[in-house]
Amino acid sequence: MSACHCIKSTAQYKHDVVLGTINRNTPTAGYVRKTVATPLCHESYAEATAKNDIALLPFDSPVTPTGNIQWINLPQPSLSATNLVGTRANVSGFGRTSDSTQTTSTTLKYATLTITTDASCTAEYGSSSYFSDVMMCAKAPAADQADCNGDSGGALVYNNGSAWVQIGIVSWGGTSCQTTSSVYARLSGLVGWVTDKMSSLDGGVVSTTTTGTTTTNTATTTTSTKPPVTTTTKSTTTKKPTPTKKPTPTKAPTTPKPPQCASKDFKNLLTKCCSPPAKDLLPKTFNKTIETSCKKVGGDNAVFNSFVLNKLQNIKKNNTVDMTDAVSLAKQLGKAACFISCYLNKTGVIDSTSGEIDADVLTALLITNQDPAGPWVEIISEAVSNCTSLISELPLPDLPSGKIKCNPTGGIVVQCVLATIVDLCPSRVTSNSCKNDYALFDQCKNFISDALINKSKKK
Repeated sequence: MSACHCIKSTAQYKHDVVLGTINRNTPTAGYVRKTVATPLCHESYAEATAKNDIALLPFDSPVTPTGNIQWINLPQPSLSATNLVGTRANVSGFGRTSDSTQTTSTTLKYATLTITTDASCTAEYGSSSYFSDVMMCAKAPAADQADCNGDSGGALVYNNGSAWVQIGIVSWGGTSCQTTSSVYARLSGLVGWVTDKMSSLDGGVVSTTTTGTTTTNTATTTTSTKPPVTTTTKSTTTKKPTPTKKPTPTKAPTTPKPPQCASKDFKNLLTKCCSPPAKDLLPKTFNKTIETSCKKVGGDNAVFNSFVLNKLQNIKKNNTVDMTDAVSLAKQLGKAACFISCYLNKTGVIDSTSGEIDADVLTALLITNQDPAGPWVEIISEAVSNCTSLISELPLPDLPSGKIKCNPTGGIVVQCVLATIVDLCPSRVTSNSCKNDYALFDQCKNFISDALINKSKKK
């Protein structure tokens, strides 16, 4: 199980789940890696409020229990909110370890929380954001450890005296991980959906036990994804459709209109809208010999320091690029991507034999211009590790720059690092212009991600 918001925006990716390990970088002996067949998100998941924030990740083959892999029990629907208030429960994940650091953990950590009342959570977040039938709250005692960004999709479990039961899934929270309440998808209100889906899957087994819980043949997993921002947007209730004699014609889905990504300068999000501001990833005077050599494919060092798509859109009269047209987009991105690829090759970041990116060498290159005493060295180092791991798995086509074609992986990794820096700004400036820039950035990030990983069938 996981949270729907963890997989909703990444539906086009292939998902793998690693079982039986507590270390992301060095898996424990005997670990098992499973490919997810087709992720199942709750049909009534509401992105604006994170209502019904639950998903199932069915594996492509069965899992055999081991000393490190065991089943978790699900609660009965009758397990009400009042039964749990004051209960101590454990949450686990690989997310941030405190409010003061942006770094996520490489080892699985856990924290013990106390389940709080629905009334206290409603008072904290508002009745238009907190829905007690499918949400529950827990809080760290005395501002101690708690779940944080990067723990989304993780399990909240407690011991009912005879068995461990999962009662929640990490969903969202307030401005502080350690002092505000964390909100979880309430499994007692969603277990019916889980068992229905499980029984419909090929080989699904669902059985009721005498411990007052439901045992399933799925293993609980933790997904490292940033929780959604709390919002007060009111959700709408989906009514059950009324049967009709004749089926209503279904309208063809419309293509979403690309956001106006060039209407704002995203570089402000690294400087004017972030404190402390990040410096350029690559100094403009850094290694002019390599820069001059790579100019034959077009571009210059500036592509390391700005969002390429944003820069390209500025040449358009209407400030837009059709980000749903992968072929056209590839041609426009090709020049910048090939310059970065050339640069990384000549600096030894990309192995000349295997073509793989050396994350350590890339990290050293990108932190050269940062203040060692500031937060950016640590943030960039983590971003390089995560982006390299993610982008290297994508089936990216070669991009053209004139007569030259190049593997765009290095260029996309650099853009991913820039995007991560924006996401992990230690302190975002709260002016209206900055808020608007951040909102637009989130829209553009999703569109760009979709455009880059989808191959067009056009020739």
